[in-house]
Amino acid sequence: MNPFLFAIIKEGHRIAKELRYDYSILIGHETYYPRFGYVPAKAFGITASFEVNDKNFMAYSLSGTDKMPNGMLVYPKEFGI
Repeated sequence: MNPFLFAIIKEGHRIAKELRYDYSILIGHETYYPRFGYVPAKAFGITASFEVNDKNFMAYSLSGTDKMPNGMLVYPKEFGI
């Protein structure tokens, strides 16, 4: 694993925790992001408002808990999703 990329992701998690976010959610490669602790978002009850493969729509619990937010992620219209 590239230590620089690992450090960037961990720093992003640190900042998000500091800002009091509970989760980091992404669309990414199903074999790359699990090494950072990401799991399919549906494991947390998180769905997408757009078509995406479950294995590529992932979430990471920043608080370390498995509380279920049961919500839908909606991107701003600027993303075109």
